[in-house]
Amino acid sequence: GDHRYLVRKGIKAHGARLHNSALLIPIRDGDELHSLQFIATDGGKRFLAGGRTAGCCYTIGSTQGAGALCIAEGFATGATIHEATGHPVAVAFNAGNLKAVAQAMHERFPTLPLIVCADDDATTSGNPGLTKAEEAARAVGGVLAVPDFDSDRPEGATDFNDMAAARGID
Repeated sequence: GDHRYLVRKGIKAHGARLHNSALLIPIRDGDELHSLQFIATDGGKRFLAGGRTAGCCYTIGSTQGAGALCIAEGFATGATIHEATGHPVAVAFNAGNLKAVAQAMHERFPTLPLIVCADDDATTSGNPGLTKAEEAARAVGGVLAVPDFDSDRPEGATDFNDMAAARGID
């Protein structure tokens, strides 16, 4: 819990482990482990060479008795969403994997409402976070959630972790 990345992001570990000084996040398809993500103390991220990420995710929280399942790009974003809402979260690791994870979650939990939580990459051409999240939500009949920074968006702020840091977890 005292890893510099977790402290800087203001989140709990949610089952992440340590390997040397990096957070270690398992990447699974159901119960089967396919890869690992390593998050350095400075926030640098890398994946295990040769591992599969497509359609795989890391889950935070339990779907048992849940009213909805959220799907987010990154670990810190997913942890923040879970801590703020109590909803379980599937971490897709990148925008390009949101649709595949949404489809896998829809297949696994067909009656559970899905909320695809976009990164709002407003300063990036084509806003890939929002575009891919919209596509994922449409593909599964899910709901789209977008962080709201009002008119005082901090520089570089794109996701729900950034929004919580700027405006509070509430």
